[in-house]
Amino acid sequence: MDRVNWLTIQERAKRGHHDAQYKLGIMYCNGDGVPQDYGEGLKWIRMAAERKVVDAMCMLGLMYSNGTGIARDYGEGLKWLRMAADHEHAIAQNILGYMHADGLGVTQDYVEAVRWYRLAADQGHVSAQYSLGVMYEFGRGVTQDYVEAVRRYRIAAEQEHEVAQNNLGGMYAAGLGVTQDDVEAVRWFRRAAEQGYGDAQFNMGVMHYLGRGVPQDTVLAHVWFKLAAITGKESAQDNVNDLETKMTPEQITESKELASKMSSTTTKGK
Repeated sequence: MDRVNWLTIQERAKRGHHDAQYKLGIMYCNGDGVPQDYGEGLKWIRMAAERKVVDAMCMLGLMYSNGTGIARDYGEGLKWLRMAADHEHAIAQNILGYMHADGLGVTQDYVEAVRWYRLAADQGHVSAQYSLGVMYEFGRGVTQDYVEAVRRYRIAAEQEHEVAQNNLGGMYAAGLGVTQDDVEAVRWFRRAAEQGYGDAQFNMGVMHYLGRGVPQDTVLAHVWFKLAAITGKESAQDNVNDLETKMTPEQITESKELASKMSSTTTKGK
């Protein structure tokens, strides 16, 4: 952000414009046009939150919960997140779902987690749709329902949520909640893999190695396992090493060339 705009926001914030106070706080936290300063950012965000700026309430709750720029305090974080959630803030509702699912600052409570996820999902929050899919797949806080899990995963997957895409592929591969279909499984694994999601890249390696949904191809299996290994998927590197004992030098060279071409667009370190 250029200095003129920063000065305008700073001046408006000092005059008591609540939205400008929140924007200024975010700028300090991100180091956008000013030296990064979480303490200064927290000051302005708190000022806006106390004046009922809902985005600021959510951000303040998140900063307390994560210990960003201040000592972690789940109690204070939950207080501000609930205030934002009560104002129909979908991000805050989703975070509250996650905190209840993992027992962060509260007693673990899957039923309460589902309640918050559902409120966020009803507003179109993509990650909340994915999380509801997980809850339905494993029967956490709800009766296990693979069909509903697939429905929720699909909603998120169609909005390019890579983990939902991978999970949806897994449901097709296993025939859970849908008719078993390896071709459809590969389609969803590929969409997630092309976003750099390591688990999906690993799954693409498996499908190519076994010839499920695609022609059997050891070279492409090696490529996908190698890409997954780059993201930190430890078992993928084991598969790379194992396949190389069965491949010709020419196949290994071909795989490395393909992996090099694909890595710039399909790996994000996930």
